[in-house]
Amino acid sequence: MAQTSSSPPPQAGLARRNFGIALIVLLGALLLFFAPSFNPNKVLFANDGPLGAAMAKNIQPPQSMFGVWLDLNWIGAAGGTYVPCFTFFLFWGLGPLYFSKFYGPICLLFLGISAWLFFRQKRWHPAVCAIGALAAMLNMNGFSNVAWGLGTRATSLGCVFLALAAFEASKKHKWPGVYLVLGGLAVGMSVAEGADNGALYSIFVAAYVFISSWQESGRTVTAAARGAGAVTVVAVFAGMLAAQSIGYLVPTAVKPLARGNPTEEDKQQAWDFATQWSLPKKEIIRVLIPGMFGYRLDTPNGGAYWGTVGRQPGWEQHHQGFVRHSGAGEYAGVFVVLVAAWAVAQGLRAKDGPSSPSDRTMVRFLSATALVCTLLAFGRHGFLYRVFYAVPYMSSIRNPIKFMQTFQLALLILFGYGMQSLIQRCVTETASARNSLIGQLKLWWSKAVGFERKWVYGTVGFVALSLLGWMIYSSSSRELTNYLVENGFEAPEARQILDFSKGEIGLYLLFLTASIAIFLLIQSGAFGGARLKWGAIVVALLLAIDLSRANAPWVRYYDYKLKYASNPIVDFLARAPYEHRVSGRLMPMAGGYLANDRNFVNLLSSEWMQHLFLYYNIQALDINQMPRMPENDKAFLGKLQPPSDSDLTPAGRLWQLTNARYILGMKTFLPILNERVDPTNHGFRVHTSFEIVPKPGVAEPRSYEELTAVEKPDGRYALFENTQALPRAVLIPKWQVSTNDEATLNEIANPAFDPKQTVVVAENVPLTQTAGINAPGTVEYVSYSPKEIKLKAKAEAPSILLLNDKYDSEWHVYVDGKQEKLLRCNYIMRGIAVGPGNHSVDFRYEPALHGLFTTLGGVALALVLCCVVPFIPERIEPQRTKPQEAQKPARARVV
Repeated sequence: MAQTSSSPPPQAGLARRNFGIALIVLLGALLLFFAPSFNPNKVLFANDGPLGAAMAKNIQPPQSMFGVWLDLNWIGAAGGTYVPCFTFFLFWGLGPLYFSKFYGPICLLFLGISAWLFFRQKRWHPAVCAIGALAAMLNMNGFSNVAWGLGTRATSLGCVFLALAAFEASKKHKWPGVYLVLGGLAVGMSVAEGADNGALYSIFVAAYVFISSWQESGRTVTAAARGAGAVTVVAVFAGMLAAQSIGYLVPTAVKPLARGNPTEEDKQQAWDFATQWSLPKKEIIRVLIPGMFGYRLDTPNGGAYWGTVGRQPGWEQHHQGFVRHSGAGEYAGVFVVLVAAWAVAQGLRAKDGPSSPSDRTMVRFLSATALVCTLLAFGRHGFLYRVFYAVPYMSSIRNPIKFMQTFQLALLILFGYGMQSLIQRCVTETASARNSLIGQLKLWWSKAVGFERKWVYGTVGFVALSLLGWMIYSSSSRELTNYLVENGFEAPEARQILDFSKGEIGLYLLFLTASIAIFLLIQSGAFGGARLKWGAIVVALLLAIDLSRANAPWVRYYDYKLKYASNPIVDFLARAPYEHRVSGRLMPMAGGYLANDRNFVNLLSSEWMQHLFLYYNIQALDINQMPRMPENDKAFLGKLQPPSDSDLTPAGRLWQLTNARYILGMKTFLPILNERVDPTNHGFRVHTSFEIVPKPGVAEPRSYEELTAVEKPDGRYALFENTQALPRAVLIPKWQVSTNDEATLNEIANPAFDPKQTVVVAENVPLTQTAGINAPGTVEYVSYSPKEIKLKAKAEAPSILLLNDKYDSEWHVYVDGKQEKLLRCNYIMRGIAVGPGNHSVDFRYEPALHGLFTTLGGVALALVLCCVVPFIPERIEPQRTKPQEAQKPARARVV
């Protein structure tokens, strides 16, 4: 009988013990991977959001909650606002260093605990809850993304489990609406954490809530209305907490893609862009065999990824762009897939099966979800994604492979259903404990009929089929080696990759055999009675060993003090970095380097530009990543694209306009700069010569992070100074007005145009130019921060104060304390008109907050409800037994 008061039930102590056991299991598994985080010098690798990026001043909380201006790459860009979500508060509380150390394991622990809460609200056996939480936490889809630096993949999924737990609790407690509100807020947090990934999860939650409500309320019209009402409550409060995320995503990600009258070429480019990260059909096997296609691109000893996820469409013809890329895996665990398949088979059985009608409906729903998500994950390799892509606004979603995240969610819940079905046998068949394990297995087999025998024959047949596949694969070594060589690998590496791949299949066969053996022991009831806990331990150990060995290649640590050690070049560029930009490429994106030394190019592109410069807040013109480049940026760069290698003058004009005062390259390229980039002024000179050497204490460098620069007069490398670059902030007393953007681009690209003498303004200027006065006046920095720039200007005549940072309508300017109109200058830069005399000029980034305070209200409401729900009593339900289910064994009592 359910408790009728808010006092803790008698089993509360047992429930706490069960949670404590699960928590110990989860923490123990995490320590296998993340113990080095406690080493003072070690930091967890993160491709997305490394320590260097975390140190950038432009994202530091709490100010980043009110808008982010990305000033360290290109000429600046709007970075939206940081949503006050789980990740944001962790970053705020831990700080960049400890966030980089512990964010990954905290995210995974959050996911595991959230899954445990959901399984517990399903009233499943404590062993199922603990094992299911372990399977969720170590599922490779989430784990590998966390190890790649995308911890939000785990937190977004964890929030979905919390939402489902709240919904399940609403069925059993008084005031169910409170739980639905809390579930909606959890969905909103999932969107805040995962953006479009969270949005896809929200569709799953809506379908789960509706189908479960409709099924358990009698499958009537009234039941459907009840389900729709529950979905509405969840959606409203999800929208409340996700208001800021939605307010930012719609104008920045959805609207720019909804262009009218696109050409066929535009449509094809948009399709290729949206579907580049599709899952090739053959690689669905990665759900069962983790390393058959390798892991990361840099996994050693044959473990390098060799599949085709991320391949540029048309690569086979033009060999341009990515040939492959992998930052995530899809392994779910052999035992997890086996038990989930068991649940699916049970759910598809006729009405005389052991599952309740409600469970069968949910299992079928989850099975259909897993199938549809798999077909969608195939993206451009399948048919279904074209249908999905044609739905309005769905084309704004990039990377079909992300549907594997929802597939894994459905698979994990199916695993829970399957485990509960198996554990139920052990709970009810206590008499089996008197037999030995083998004896009980033989006794069960002698009585097994129908479905039970067919299932065993099916698993044995699957093992035989797997062995046959392994033999066929092993016999194709020559063809596979040729394929690998044709796709960018050297012959010795190709052979090593094949050996590694065969080894992964061998491990799969080993764990498949072990999984089937343990499964059959559980199915037979051999772990009945007092043996149940040992069965649970065996399953947990199997999962932990299997998933740990599979996940191990994703986890990397490095010595951050060594990696981020400075050098004379970095020290110089870090002094007042807001007064100049540095460039390592001819063009900010995909431009050539001023070097023919591959090691220097890789050091510059992978270590300096993506790590050191961010760590020391050095402003670089090069663009590290911009998947959706704004149209005005694209037009600006397109106009200043060099027509050929012999004429690089447009690149010189680009560097001049964007304040790129320093260029990195090999010293031998100085003549090319002065002859092809600036043949008129020969404005480039060597500022500092340097050499690349191992860092102190490193005898034989094995990675680029172990290399550094030292000043050396006869060094092969140079920091070039571009003497023709415009200052970042400058007064120009001569201007011309051009309201036609194409005409403006042509003018600023014209070699006859002198940007030192004239600025092109996109609208009328409320001042009159003074003829014959060329004195520019002076500009000094008072203070600089990414979102506020204070200047002191002394103008000799009416002038345009040109700030060579990107124009954005959400920047505002104040002259002598009074707000004035911000001008768009030289097509893409900021400016303000000032009269003669001394002026204080204050540029401030003040973006619309897009629902920030609504989201904060949702966060506050969620915290309040989390304090309330533990005291809401369960409802008293009359004991009813349906006639058709009267003979079925009762579920195990769960606390």
